[in-house]
Amino acid sequence: MILVSLLFLSSLVSFIFLPQLIKSLNLSTTTPDNELSNILRWLLNFRYYLISKLLFFKYPAKVGKIDKIFVYPLKSVAYIQPTKWEIDEHGLKHDRQYMIGFWDSKGNCYQGYTLRNAPRLALVSIDYNLEENWFKFTYPKLDGSTSFFKLPCNVSKTFLETHAIGEDKEKITDLWGIKFDSINLGSDLIPQDFYDSMGLNREGTTLLYSSKGKFVKTAHPKDLEQMRKVLFHDYYPIHLISQRNVDELNQRIKDSGTKDRYVEALQFRPNVVIGGNDKIELDSWYKVLINGHLWSVVQKTPRCSIGNVRMDKGDFDKSNSVTRTLRSYRRIDPGDKNGIFLGDYAIHHDSGYFISVGDEFYLKQQKISTYLPLL
Repeated sequence: MILVSLLFLSSLVSFIFLPQLIKSLNLSTTTPDNELSNILRWLLNFRYYLISKLLFFKYPAKVGKIDKIFVYPLKSVAYIQPTKWEIDEHGLKHDRQYMIGFWDSKGNCYQGYTLRNAPRLALVSIDYNLEENWFKFTYPKLDGSTSFFKLPCNVSKTFLETHAIGEDKEKITDLWGIKFDSINLGSDLIPQDFYDSMGLNREGTTLLYSSKGKFVKTAHPKDLEQMRKVLFHDYYPIHLISQRNVDELNQRIKDSGTKDRYVEALQFRPNVVIGGNDKIELDSWYKVLINGHLWSVVQKTPRCSIGNVRMDKGDFDKSNSVTRTLRSYRRIDPGDKNGIFLGDYAIHHDSGYFISVGDEFYLKQQKISTYLPLL
């Protein structure tokens, strides 16, 4: 009886202090195709779940604050950096509602220009006036001068009826294998010298608008009855990144011998940069509150070559120092053993409120997520 009690007590203590035990023994919960790692991850997530239920009466702990907010009205094209912004049904209002695309005759769909195939898009700057209903895009021309064009923030039915082209007006767009309808607004709303300056010269290049969006099915929270729909987002409505993780990346780039390469959080196209007292790693956030509203942090963000774009020059760092450095220490998701990850995606549970720089995040539950293929 004593032995059984001691075994039970030992198991209970090990379970309570499981994170510390894993760290002290230098074990991993993210090693792909590893049975021990899978078991430890399951136990750790079960522990996090129990804690969230047992502490339901206690107000969650502060785990970070909003340091910066970024919105990208035209996908892959610069940004605005407000101090306060509305959360609507799709995420941050107006985020990625437009996209410049080109017609893929083989796939019979539109594909999008990104910083990977058009890095000069990083040189565009954006101003906005919500009351007057415009986004102003200023860009460098090939002759060294600058010019601009405007697009409406809120797109009216009349605007669509005036500018949408084609008999059916809606065409299929493909983003990362997910297909959905978008509206072709034609190429005339944007000056030709913008396309020339940015290198947007593929056949069928045009401005697209997303009105209906696409469903977010992968890793959708079970406690959110209605599936979210997003616009020209890569997939999820909100992208988070920790400033601490970006600082670590810069230090590792420097330590590797690359002295003249420094990246900002903006390099990775986040919506929210998290600063403050983020003692608990963003990678283990799951249920968080912001201004009393629930977000589920559902997947780590896989990284591509965009991290190597030199934003101030509009070209690629051919040394690939960012990708090389990330590959050395950010292969951290058991769902993709070859992928590198930095930042996390979140799904908001309700809408119709504002977030502001300085707002605090409160952690309700932790979880070690596993990357899942998009549906």
